[in-house]
Amino acid sequence: MKKIGMCFLSLLLLCGCQQQSTKQKQDKQKDTIVLGYVNSDGYMKVKQKGKYGFMNKQKQVMIPCEYDLITQEKDVYIAQKDGKYGVIDKQNQILLPVEYERILYAYDSGYFFARKQEKTMVFDKDGQKHKTIDARLVKQSFHDQIVWMEQGNKSAIFDTKGNQKTKFLYDKIKHFPDIQTYKKHAYTIGYKNGLAGILNEEGKPCSAFVYEQLRPLNYGSFNDKFSGYYQAVRDGKSGIINTRGDVVVQFLYDACDKDADGNLLHAFDYIEGVGFQVAKNGHYGILTLQGKALIPCVARVQKDASMKVIGTDEKGFWVDKEDTTAYFTKEGKAYLEVKGHGDGFQNGYAIVREAGVSRVINEKGETLKQGKAHDEISRVGRLFQHCTHAVCTLYDMKGEKVLQGDVDESFVYLDGEPEGVLVKESPLTEGMHTTSTVYDLQGKKRTQFAGISSGSMYGVLYKNHFAFFTRQGYGKTGKMGLLSMDGKHEITPRYAAIGEQDDYYIGRYADGRSELIEKDTLTIILQMDKDVELSLT
Repeated sequence: MKKIGMCFLSLLLLCGCQQQSTKQKQDKQKDTIVLGYVNSDGYMKVKQKGKYGFMNKQKQVMIPCEYDLITQEKDVYIAQKDGKYGVIDKQNQILLPVEYERILYAYDSGYFFARKQEKTMVFDKDGQKHKTIDARLVKQSFHDQIVWMEQGNKSAIFDTKGNQKTKFLYDKIKHFPDIQTYKKHAYTIGYKNGLAGILNEEGKPCSAFVYEQLRPLNYGSFNDKFSGYYQAVRDGKSGIINTRGDVVVQFLYDACDKDADGNLLHAFDYIEGVGFQVAKNGHYGILTLQGKALIPCVARVQKDASMKVIGTDEKGFWVDKEDTTAYFTKEGKAYLEVKGHGDGFQNGYAIVREAGVSRVINEKGETLKQGKAHDEISRVGRLFQHCTHAVCTLYDMKGEKVLQGDVDESFVYLDGEPEGVLVKESPLTEGMHTTSTVYDLQGKKRTQFAGISSGSMYGVLYKNHFAFFTRQGYGKTGKMGLLSMDGKHEITPRYAAIGEQDDYYIGRYADGRSELIEKDTLTIILQMDKDVELSLT
């Protein structure tokens, strides 16, 4: 399910960080920004005259605004001032003084690594020194189980309690933790004499150091499918190896990866049996996880970096060849080839473009709707939209008309449970506003509201159902609220502007006062005066 929303203008609110005279207080508050996101301690970050701190929902200052940067790391805060770093707790008690060149927090152990000149100190979560290491701290990425350090011009691996795992043998070290499976596959890439090899979490080599490039395929993935596979380059050719150093895909390809054309965006992650996308002589194909050919290298040379030439659909794959589009099952069996450049089948239809003209086809290749030159045919959920110079009409997968707009009206599909909704935006009216009507996918009218111009029928999910920012009136007197699908105002129109992000709404009144609203309960959790900026970004 995707959420379509938009953060509007930052909203002016009040902080009240210190007790002082009225004039001094007003001067200070003009430079105050509150980030409208409540962290796990119940705090919100405050920026005051370029310095950062935190306050709670009662507007009490918990950490003074005196740091150049400050970030929460689990249950502590790493603060920076004048280029030096230190650690404080949520009661503003100093755990490590602000005197270190770099501080890293190891989530795995709860230890801190603090660098000062050529040495690295290791502290426990209470700020007690555990040990001192005669080496420079280099990096320990979020959730990594290893830390790497330098001594002279050589690197070594340590664990997250500061125990040394390898000697200082490597030119450099790279670690690519997986979002979900870093504990299971904590492998590292080391470099010797400019060539890369794999090291396990104990620092022992798992492969030869013979590769010009080496990168794990599970990096950034949310599942375990590609764990243990590495994209490698040897003698200028791409292949795949595993964590044992075995060659899974021979070094025969110009590119070999999860998405060699750069456009699949991990589309193969959740398709059983599908492994790697490869490129050879400018054409793309697909291999299984065992390195066997699934789709031959027939996808055409990519002429535009924004164009996909091979992709997945509900039946399997589509491949854009030189002048045709070929369709394959998930098992790699070709079942259809049509003239023109098409996309994949979704909801039983695909859109094919040939010589500037679009048409909609079914899975047998039969034409459901044929456009003319300059017509536009596009997907709108499980329907498709055919727009001529005059009107836009929605059709179902059988080619039957569902809805038709008037002149200059168009439809936008908002994905959601159980099947999404359609929004028709009427032409602009006074004050650059529109009237938008919401329909279900059968064409039944659900509700209507006044929106903001230029594609502004922003649907937001409220308790797993759609709701819409609405406006009553125009110009300075216009007021915005939140309207649910049943036509009920969940937030009564009272704001000059309203925006949303993550778990919160922010509403700004015409006089500059603002409110932070919790989405799930619609409870106002913070109210601010007009002299401070409240922001969701």
